[in-house]
Amino acid sequence: MRFFQWEVFGFFFVFFLVALLHTVYEWSDGNPIVGALTPVNESIWEHLKMVFLSGVVLLVLEVIFCKEIRIPALILGKTLGKYIMCSTILGGLYLYTLFIHHVMIVDILLMAIAVAFRQLVSCFVSSRLEVGRTVAILY
Repeated sequence: MRFFQWEVFGFFFVFFLVALLHTVYEWSDGNPIVGALTPVNESIWEHLKMVFLSGVVLLVLEVIFCKEIRIPALILGKTLGKYIMCSTILGGLYLYTLFIHHVMIVDILLMAIAVAFRQLVSCFVSSRLEVGRTVAILY
């Protein structure tokens, strides 16, 4: 699978993994180990934990299976994408709740937009960096 196809797959993978992780804590009957990785309540911070974990799982899969992009460039692109995703969710949530109360469909759309931004940033950064420049940026 080519890198762009991985990024498109990654959007759907993260989106559906987030939906799954949302209910795992309830399924585990309140297991504290599961609670460390998944949301235990409906706060925004708990949900950021959920999208962050799904992004890490996708990164591990891409490091293993996507050999088209060098690992340092991939890690840098995914890291920047995670910052963009979390910032979009936080900023978008606090901005829209200034005007209206929480609406589930808006929350879901906001998460989808944030995941799409993450994948776009990751794809753009990872595919355009050379290893020498990436290593220099990381150090």
